[in-house]
Amino acid sequence: MQLQMIDSHVHLDADEYPDPSGSIKRALYAGVTAMVVPGTGPASNRRVMDLARKHPGVVYAAIGFHPERFDQTDLDADAVLE
Repeated sequence: MQLQMIDSHVHLDADEYPDPSGSIKRALYAGVTAMVVPGTGPASNRRVMDLARKHPGVVYAAIGFHPERFDQTDLDADAVLE
């Protein structure tokens, strides 16, 4: 049985990751085989979906809303579902 290392929660769309592709490359080199990247709102969700498209089989987008973001409305949820 081969073990896989999966990063189950990394906000690659955050300002702390100015070069997400470079971060992904370094993670792969370190043995990480997949990354779950949660979105926190409409713009964030679009960015994580773009990352998942650019890095298929490695980056998996988890679309959603951060529970501490009280400025979002039902319209934001509708935009994400579209």
